[in-house]
Amino acid sequence: TGPFCMCFMKMATKCLSTIPMAAAEPAVRDAWRAEGQDICIEQIAGLRQMKGVSGVRIMAIEWEAAIRPIVERAGLLPRPIV
Repeated sequence: TGPFCMCFMKMATKCLSTIPMAAAEPAVRDAWRAEGQDICIEQIAGLRQMKGVSGVRIMAIEWEAAIRPIVERAGLLPRPIV
């Protein structure tokens, strides 16, 4: 549970500290989405540097369309042949 909690806390802290809450609702939503993708990509980059890590699981609850862009931007395509 440790790494998951740490990633979640980092994400929540970063989002809350960087997104202007006074912005209009659509702008806030778009900012949260962009920031969420950026954080996910940062986490993947960090995990790729860890010895023994051989994969990641990306979950975008009720936002499945975000997975492909995250995978592409994180440099996870094409998938390695095992």
